[in-house]
Amino acid sequence: MTRGVILLAKNKLIKVLAGIMLFALGAGSLTSLWAQSGRDPFAPYVIEEPEIAQPESIDEKGSDDETPQKPPLERYPLSDYRLIGVLIGPKSGVVLIRTRERKDYYLQLSDKLGNSDGVIVSINAAGIVVAEGENQVTIPVRNKTVASDDNF
Repeated sequence: MTRGVILLAKNKLIKVLAGIMLFALGAGSLTSLWAQSGRDPFAPYVIEEPEIAQPESIDEKGSDDETPQKPPLERYPLSDYRLIGVLIGPKSGVVLIRTRERKDYYLQLSDKLGNSDGVIVSINAAGIVVAEGENQVTIPVRNKTVASDDNF
């Protein structure tokens, strides 16, 4: 009886080992198929769409020359900029300017502003002074002022 149990156990063991070998061979054939296809099996299935050319704006159609456009802080007259914040420290100050496009920029002394080669020459709590050649233009802060006596 024990001899029959041993044969039965050997047959089951052989079947299990044969199944493992077939599985391993099958996985090996899948790996070889991936290698033959040249595709990375871990790469995502993403289809890249070509970029669609945007039509030119009205301003760009009229200009034939290829000169680059000025930066946003040097494109418009000073009246088109809005001073929305002033930070004054012991050594220097920083201002927050909003452009026509509603983008905000931080500026310091001697930064350029405006289309007439304006340069910031003074920063105080009330606003900034911009020198455009011989003229000096004051731009006041246009937001509400919040003052605090607390030292942080």
